[in-house]
Amino acid sequence: MKPPTKTRFMICHRLLLPAIALLGLILAIGACGDSGDSTDGDDTASANAGDDQEVLVGDEVTLDGLGSTGVSRAAWTIEEAPDGSTASLSDDDTLEASFTADVAGEYVLQLSINSGESTDSVAITAKGVIAAITTGTDSAVTTRTRFGQTEYVIDLGTSGGILSAETSRGSAASYEWEQISGPGATESGGTTGSTLTFTAPSLVGFLNDSDRYKWQILPVSRGDTEMVFRLTVADESGNSDTEVFSVFLQDAGAEIHTSSGLPNVAVGTTVTLQGPSLDSTGASATVAANEEGDPVTDWSWTLSVPSGSSSVFADSGTTSSTSQFPKFTPDVAGLYTVTHSSTTGNATSTNPTTKGSGTLSINAGTYVGVGTIGGTTATNPQCGTCHDGGVQPDKWTGWSGTKHASIFQDSISFYDSLAPEPYLWQFHTVGYNSSADNGGFDDLATDEGFTFPDAGLTFEEFTGAYPDTAALSNVQCESCHGPGSQHSGDPTRISQSFAQVGVCGQCHIQENQWQHSAHNMTGVKHGSGGYQSYWVTNAGCVRCHNANGFVSYLESGEEELATIAAAFETGDFTGITCAGCHNPHDATNAKQLRIAGDVEMVADGSTVDAGKAAVCYTCHDGNYSHGEMDCDTDADGITGSSDSGNSVCETLEETADGYWRGGYHYASQGPVLEGKEA
Repeated sequence: MKPPTKTRFMICHRLLLPAIALLGLILAIGACGDSGDSTDGDDTASANAGDDQEVLVGDEVTLDGLGSTGVSRAAWTIEEAPDGSTASLSDDDTLEASFTADVAGEYVLQLSINSGESTDSVAITAKGVIAAITTGTDSAVTTRTRFGQTEYVIDLGTSGGILSAETSRGSAASYEWEQISGPGATESGGTTGSTLTFTAPSLVGFLNDSDRYKWQILPVSRGDTEMVFRLTVADESGNSDTEVFSVFLQDAGAEIHTSSGLPNVAVGTTVTLQGPSLDSTGASATVAANEEGDPVTDWSWTLSVPSGSSSVFADSGTTSSTSQFPKFTPDVAGLYTVTHSSTTGNATSTNPTTKGSGTLSINAGTYVGVGTIGGTTATNPQCGTCHDGGVQPDKWTGWSGTKHASIFQDSISFYDSLAPEPYLWQFHTVGYNSSADNGGFDDLATDEGFTFPDAGLTFEEFTGAYPDTAALSNVQCESCHGPGSQHSGDPTRISQSFAQVGVCGQCHIQENQWQHSAHNMTGVKHGSGGYQSYWVTNAGCVRCHNANGFVSYLESGEEELATIAAAFETGDFTGITCAGCHNPHDATNAKQLRIAGDVEMVADGSTVDAGKAAVCYTCHDGNYSHGEMDCDTDADGITGSSDSGNSVCETLEETADGYWRGGYHYASQGPVLEGKEA
């Protein structure tokens, strides 16, 4: 019977020199060939000290250098240890040395092979207590396998989700649970016990503040389905440890895929509709003007489908639904029309986005690609055929210079080291959805028999061997605008929107940060009703309260703002979305910002170099405090341009003293930073 691995290594090491003297080097190597301490056929010396570890104080720690190759001698040393530690190594001349972690803190140990020919280090962190989270007994939290990894999941709106800290190690004296991100779960039973019991949120938890007023396709962003919890465990001595744990939301056992919220979708993907919870007019018999609208508590939907489709609403099994969040799956390419209405909300509203009837037209198609990936030439109906400046304005050239256009190509060389497959493919390709058959990247990969090889491959090798699959690599037009098979120049069969942050949120987790920013809530918190019914349709406001208005102002100044504002309907709230500040088609400026560098200050006409903040200065400039006939010159207490006794606020002093708002209109951070309005 063979001795244990580290013993075998010691025997082989001690017999090596006599073996060479008596039998020669070849026989010596053969005698040691079964030691397990070097890789067969690989005599290149490479030290591998193993993975970092977390252990309890008092644990005996076994080090793992068995991943090393070309080993003839091994030596471990303790390079760093916490103050007060007297730890020492046992079997330090084997690949599996050990020591006892006697003091809390970090130990750094180095493995040297062949007298320093190669070295590697490992960190061992000793703790007084170690937090660990598992699902509790009879928990509604279950598991699924996604991208080769096990994840914890729970269905929408399900009660009885239980997380347990009972597998934590050490003498735990206290527990503290908190949810740190994602749609909010509702806890029951407290947050200081060894278990956390909660009810999963419903789809309402996915809504932004501005979504409360809309009939729309529900946008589902990358972070919307992930609830992240943190557990802190402490012992009586005050030693503590934390563990972060994710639970993903699913719908009736099915993965909830991201959605841009745009009305151009892929065949085979689930479309979830959303009815408003508040009307958008603000003023009613029960709600004062400039405040939140009346509640909407009923929703009616009717689905009309194209020829050959048998799509129905999932909740009712028919083409009618009264759910706030009905869903259906387009099964053929074509135009789907959804009629919606409600009887609740503001009784005086005539706007179809609140009470009354309205329609949503939803196009379903398959993916075609931009047509220029891997050196190919675009052919109709691919995007590059028209959007290269020949038929339509050139969007292709600008997009080609963005990171979106090369993200898969730039990353493919190290995908093999970032497995499990298909690491990030759904974010680096077009139409990746293993639940649908619509000509997306995963479908073409299956058709061509492409799987990512363990050894990796170059982009040139990939495009040469799998040209059809490669045509949908990188983040292309259809990633943001939806599938293009039905487009062929028809603007109703493609989508674009400044309003829908869900377009970016499909991949960018920063969308979660935007949700909590004032850019999302501009006008909602301090006057949503008035904002919805007036401010967003006012030329003086859309310059900085609406992404489309802001972009128009950058391109054309004040000239087009009245036209843009007039086109908005009551309730057509967008706020300042990602595409307001960042240009999806142009990487000229850092972070694809729409402007950068010099900005003319409204306060005094001077020019300052604002760098990356130029886009911020353009709105946060106190603009509305200057050049308006809002100074109460005749001191009659009547403000605004309606009083002929008022004058234009021409100086900083006049603005500070006479402006009807009682000082500068908000958003004067730029001038303050530059010392222009002290």
